[in-house]
Amino acid sequence: MAVVTKIYLQEQVQALLAGGDPSAGAKYEPRMVLSFIQQAVNNRLKSEYFSVTLPNDETIPDGLVLATYESIAVEPYMDRSRSKLPAMPVSLRRGMGVYFVGENLDEPFIPLQSGQNSLIKSQNLINTLFGQPAYEKEDAYVVYTKDLTRLAKPITSVIMKLVVMDFEKYDDYDILPLSAEMGAEIVTQVYGLLVGTPPPDKRVDSKIDQPA
Repeated sequence: MAVVTKIYLQEQVQALLAGGDPSAGAKYEPRMVLSFIQQAVNNRLKSEYFSVTLPNDETIPDGLVLATYESIAVEPYMDRSRSKLPAMPVSLRRGMGVYFVGENLDEPFIPLQSGQNSLIKSQNLINTLFGQPAYEKEDAYVVYTKDLTRLAKPITSVIMKLVVMDFEKYDDYDILPLSAEMGAEIVTQVYGLLVGTPPPDKRVDSKIDQPA
């Protein structure tokens, strides 16, 4: 499976633009291609700038955004269920990197700190959650307090909002917060936008060669 980086996306787009002619793809400046990729990534992730002040005046670093990931699968996991994180969020205190999980944006699940799930189970405190699903992050997964796929109204997918870095903050070879499938979507979308756009050196100034 491809590792999605800025360079990977740029090279994939330029390879499509070249259409078998490497010199053709090279006519599109990398910065121009990357600017289109950035717009496509921000649109795909519905990026929102993230700024929060925590208790004790603790602040969140600059350059972070909230990225929205939809249709994240829920799978049975032992006597509970879980979802694989679509990207690794920025590590923040209180587990705020996983900012939102829910079946829809109006009903967030309850976030738990690491280890609280075991405490809740041992003290039979599930009812104190008012029946709302809760979750905690475990490595590359979000693990729920119950098997969501076996509810009277099964939940088979969720929406997540993760705190990630702004696209501009990633270096060329940093892994982006995109799955391989999302990366392929971005490449196809940017190619579709650029294929009908002449490279800068092919554009004709409208004021030149116009009849008097």
